[in-house]
Order: sequence, then C-alpha cells, then structure tokens
Amino acid sequence: MKGLPEINIPPVDAVKIPDVAVIKDDKKKAIWYHLKARNIMVNGLENTTFTKVKGNWNKTSLDIYGKIPRLAAKFDYSFATKFIAFVYNATGHGTAEVQNLQFIIKNNFVANHGFFKLYKVHVTTQIDRAIFDLTNTHSDNTDLAIVVNQLLNESWQEIWPEVKPILENLLRENLVQMANNMLSSVTYEDLFLPEDTF
Repeated sequence: MKGLPEINIPPVDAVKIPDVAVIKDDKKKAIWYHLKARNIMVNGLENTTFTKVKGNWNKTSLDIYGKIPRLAAKFDYSFATKFIAFVYNATGHGTAEVQNLQFIIKNNFVANHGFFKLYKVHVTTQIDRAIFDLTNTHSDNTDLAIVVNQLLNESWQEIWPEVKPILENLLRENLVQMANNMLSSVTYEDLFLPEDTF
C-alpha cells in the first residue's frame, strides 16, 4: 500500500523490524532450540482490515478489532537445535508467515481539541496457522535441513508461544501508529456519528 497521505497513513507494504531471538534453551531437556533472525522485512500489514471499534467515554477506552489474512516475513537466520542426541546448526535465509491473523487492540485515549490519541496499548492475537521455511540454508546437508524444517512446522503450536509476543509487539507499534496518524486528521465527531443518523 502506498499510504493515504490525506489522513497521515504512511506506506506499510514492507516494514523492517529489529532483530529477534526465539529461544528454548533448557539443554537438559530432550529438545531445545535457539533461533536468531536479522534483516527482517514484514509484508502484509497493508491488508489490515479494522472490523469493529468499541469506545467507552466514561473509561476513556477504545477497543479496535481487526484481521490480516496473511502476514509474512523474510529474514537471515542462525539456528541451533537438539532432538534427543541429535544436534543441528545452520545459517541461511528464511521465511515465516501466519494465516488469518485476528487481533484486538485495547487502548486508553485522550481527547484534545476534537481529536483522539491512543496510549496504554495492549494487543491480543489469534491465528489459524504458522508456517516456517528454513530450508534455504548455507549448510551442506540440505536433506537434513528439510527434515528439521518439517519438524518445526509439525510442532508450530509449541513454538508459537515464543513467537507470539514478538508479533504482538510488531502490531502494537505499527497499527497504533497508523491509528494515531489517522486520528490526528479525523475528528471524533466524524468517527462516531450520532445514533439518529441511521
């Protein structure tokens, strides 16, 4: 998306985010892993749909509901894991995506001179599926990389709790910025029409 300059929304078709690490490193257990990702570019925020907004004037709170059909990332990675007695290390280029992402952004707001500004933001998410592809590896053993990648995808629900806070932080920073940019150009009288309008 090229953005909507008339309501202060910048382009969000590709967003660069800071390096991240997903770690489960109790090496006394049968399975552990350590994934570091850098040079991360995220695509899909441009397809965000805000499905509902609920406001509470007495509590100065605003809940924003929305969905993103597909959110995908490309990155460089280093990965180490152990399955029972088997140890695997690799670096390469990877991708990850989540499908049918639904979110709720709970905010408090201040109203100043006819405009909203959001703060105290909390984000919760739910997804249908996460898919990882770490098979584009610098490792000589590409067959082994395929096997490890298959295991990652089969156990994505166990890995997801480690990834979820990273995703929710991404949404908190980017979607709230989008919302505040828009709200700085649209008065709350225009956002919430009187009931007798309908």
